[in-house]
Amino acid sequence: MKKITFLNWIATISFVGVLFVNALSILQPLNGLTTGQVSDLYPALFRPAGITFWIWGVIYLLLTGFIALSWQRQDSFLIERILPWFILSCALNISWLVAWHLLLPLLSLVIMLGLLVTLLRIFGIIQTDMSIDELETMFVALPFRMYFAWICIATIANVAALLAHWDLDGGRTAQEISAIVMMVIATLLSAHFVRLYRAWSFPIVTLWALFGICLRWESGEHPVVVFAGFILILLLTIFVSTKVLELRKSHSS
Repeated sequence: MKKITFLNWIATISFVGVLFVNALSILQPLNGLTTGQVSDLYPALFRPAGITFWIWGVIYLLLTGFIALSWQRQDSFLIERILPWFILSCALNISWLVAWHLLLPLLSLVIMLGLLVTLLRIFGIIQTDMSIDELETMFVALPFRMYFAWICIATIANVAALLAHWDLDGGRTAQEISAIVMMVIATLLSAHFVRLYRAWSFPIVTLWALFGICLRWESGEHPVVVFAGFILILLLTIFVSTKVLELRKSHSS
């Protein structure tokens, strides 16, 4: 019990630190730049519109529920296994923000990959737990699946930013092709997690990100990117709908 209480305190303090540094990056920008302003310094086309990043509010709200549940259920073996990895994810989240604002895109990508691996580990822990109930589904499985899905998108965006920083994304046509390839990768990754794990958070997050990219370039500057985005949104929606229907048929039979 003492071990769990200690982890609860560290996890809570770490998460408050994440919220504080994120708020600071908006209210008192680190290095004089907001997170969005730093993104604008790297003119990659795989960049959702600013409104898309509101998803962080949803993720952090759900993670607040996870923290509350971790205090309520100190006998939960699932939460006990997740807490150390969650603490690590908080440290990486803060480190990424600092590196990003200090204009160190390579370091930020390395940190982002560490965060991705950490969340993949948490995802694996959740997937192997057969005793998960409704509360744990809502405040453990859902937040971490959504968090993991969004960091998959963010990692691709970080790669795009680094290529732009190194001026390796080529001319206009090459940039558009690169953005479309990255959008396809994000879509295929989402379909993969739905097909194998029924992780419905992935397509929701991916559809939101694709919509954000289309919204950013809806002015007509890159119509081929917008067109590809809407096609991928349509294909992913059809794929998810098909899987939902298959699942309902299997339950009814």
